[in-house]
Amino acid sequence: MGSGKALNAVLRKNASKALFPILRDLGIQAALTHMAGFALHRNTTMKSAKEIKVVVNHKDKVTLKDLCTAVASDTHASTNGYFIETKGGHDPRLDFFSADPQAEGKACRVTFIHSGGSFPKIIENFDEIVVISEVPVLPIHAILLEQLTTRSLLPASSPPGKVAARFVKECLLASGDAPLQQLSPLWRSQAILDQIALHIQDVPDEAGKDADGGSDLRASKPSSTVEQAHNVATVEPGHGHWHSAVTDVAARHVVDILKGFGIKCAVFGSAASQLYSDGRTRVPEQLDILILRKISHTITPISLKKSLFRADPGRFEWKNGILLYLFSTPFYPSQTQAKRACKVEILSPAWTVDLPNFESSDVIWVDDLPVAPFFTLLMFKLQVWGNGYNLRSRAHDVKSLLQLISSLPASTFRPGADWERMSAKFRRDSGDRVKRFCSRYYFPETRPTWRMLGFRVESN
Repeated sequence: MGSGKALNAVLRKNASKALFPILRDLGIQAALTHMAGFALHRNTTMKSAKEIKVVVNHKDKVTLKDLCTAVASDTHASTNGYFIETKGGHDPRLDFFSADPQAEGKACRVTFIHSGGSFPKIIENFDEIVVISEVPVLPIHAILLEQLTTRSLLPASSPPGKVAARFVKECLLASGDAPLQQLSPLWRSQAILDQIALHIQDVPDEAGKDADGGSDLRASKPSSTVEQAHNVATVEPGHGHWHSAVTDVAARHVVDILKGFGIKCAVFGSAASQLYSDGRTRVPEQLDILILRKISHTITPISLKKSLFRADPGRFEWKNGILLYLFSTPFYPSQTQAKRACKVEILSPAWTVDLPNFESSDVIWVDDLPVAPFFTLLMFKLQVWGNGYNLRSRAHDVKSLLQLISSLPASTFRPGADWERMSAKFRRDSGDRVKRFCSRYYFPETRPTWRMLGFRVESN
């Protein structure tokens, strides 16, 4: 037959092909999960056991034992093979013996997992399931939740094995743009958030690579957390907060490396917007990092980005002056190889005239990440819109930030202090851009918010 990996894939495929028509005839909503489901999403053959796990929509008075008995007694699968109930053990399950000659008489285990009722609700709406190669499969975010739920039920003293931990990390990265806080309420439970924190701690440094001696800047070994300055404002993450791989993986890694270089910085641009909005703004396509104060004239944007690359060549790619952060798997599910990376840009007052100097006490801490002050972020997003590139998308960025103002704590929203740090020319230009933005030709509905911020705009 060939490799055990290929044999296991055939067994899982044949078991799925035989099982789901039976479940459909029984009126049971169900979908494939775990590694078999994830492998279908990725269109790859994963190294996993001769087993499929199936999440079923809970029905009152239908136990897993009843379900196993009903499937085993069905004759629908007779042409493809047959199911038998497994004796012993705590949880009812099935073994499927395929009629496929390739299967060599080996069995594929089938395990059912209830969703809903008195059981954890893995997926809110079974209409969200996708069909891949004629097999209903849970969305990746639901596969991830099923894994985290299983882990949360184990004793705290039982650490995840390497295979399980690696699989959860792959799911975390692949679910990067899913608005998870809007899905199952399970995402808001502390047990699940604890599991996310446990598994994401070492995602950025998964390759375990240290900076080599050839870098322009020598970094000390990065710490597992970023040190927070004293007496700074913080924003508490929302319930079930989720951002993207750009903020949850790349930003933490880059900030940590720069800290090792002795450089203090803050997340800027669209990644900062997403952190302030708790993941409700658009998913950032690149990571912008703002250096807090002017740095040595001997350090250039090119030399600093090269230093980041040399600090961890397994995570960064340097090509034609562009620095990319590489993810283990695409953080946009089912998209192309090009989405396996995000561009990293480093900004500094030493290189850009309009950028103000900030101290560590000026940054806002969101989800344990240093973030550029909100008003400064808003003014620079407005500047990008005013430059005339991709107006619709950039206008949406500005409007999304304006909508957040009413919900920001006073300690976070400090327009007066931020305004004073900006140059006189930048303030004048910003005033002109505000007038243009809320003119009758663009977004007059935003005038009340701009007036609240102290800008002089038309009355009607």
